[in-house]
Amino acid sequence: MKNKQTLIQGIIYLVLGILLCVGVSGNTLLGWLISISLLTAGTCFIVAGVIIEKSFIGSNGYSGAILLTLGLALLPVSPFALFTGYFQLIALLMIVLGALYLLDSLSGFMNKRFMTANVVMLVLAVLLLTFGFLLWFNVGGLQQYA
Repeated sequence: MKNKQTLIQGIIYLVLGILLCVGVSGNTLLGWLISISLLTAGTCFIVAGVIIEKSFIGSNGYSGAILLTLGLALLPVSPFALFTGYFQLIALLMIVLGALYLLDSLSGFMNKRFMTANVVMLVLAVLLLTFGFLLWFNVGGLQQYA
């Protein structure tokens, strides 16, 4: 099962890399299809991680976060346009990962497991979300210093 899953992830990343290198425009039908498929695949990876690994953060969670971020960035009507700058893409990835850490931490608190790890994940989630939003909105010229 794990080898098949790794193979599928590798194929998805390879196809995505080739399409990005070719320069797929987000304004075409192909751009819409890529965006929607990335959002769907990212969501499926996160759900599979919750079901299989019992955690939002794991190998499936990280892959899902990357796919969700790229799907949002390639969405034609998205304010997160991929080529507006790398800092917005990094900020978006930080926000998505922060949200996943927050969900994992809250589910850990509800299940009363690994309390110290949940506190660390909660602090990490708040830091990722805070710096992601600060970088996204360029508060105080943070992009210049980053």
